[in-house]
Amino acid sequence: SCGRRPCVARYARPCGTYSFEEAGRHNEEVRIYVPIGDQHSRADVDFHLGEGTIRVGLQGEKPALEGQLWRPVDYEDSDWMIEEHEGRRCIQVTLTKVNVREGWNYLLKHEAPDRGPRADGDEEGLGRPLSNATDMAVLHQLDRVQALLQLQRIDDARKMMDIMCKDLPELHEFDCIEPQESGPPPQ
Repeated sequence: SCGRRPCVARYARPCGTYSFEEAGRHNEEVRIYVPIGDQHSRADVDFHLGEGTIRVGLQGEKPALEGQLWRPVDYEDSDWMIEEHEGRRCIQVTLTKVNVREGWNYLLKHEAPDRGPRADGDEEGLGRPLSNATDMAVLHQLDRVQALLQLQRIDDARKMMDIMCKDLPELHEFDCIEPQESGPPPQ
């Protein structure tokens, strides 16, 4: 089954004739692996991506996967290659997510159980998706905050979080970082 994997583990989920995983530093990509034999080359690959659908396989054979994608992808920034994965030669497809914050519990819509749409249209309670560029900019800023915290530059990290959260009234005044006293501990 192609169901949700534990959040801690990072591995490709097997789905019959292929496997897939969210990948990239911020899970901004979905990678698909379709095993092929050593005798096959690029010329043998049957690949189509467009209008929300994907087809991957070998020419003259039934596609290893075909159908409507679970979520939207950036077609211009997606590609495929022949690569080794977990000791097997594969067609590796890299899809770039349109919305980084949205998880891919499934690769294709027909694999998901039909639960019906939510009334608010927000499948995972994440709020209205931002653009991929905005999401990535926020994630990079959070990387900078983490680096500042690792350097124990708490005040700089707090200032950066205040700037990032200024338009979010409930998060302005980023109080979850406690100030550190400098100097010797009190006696």
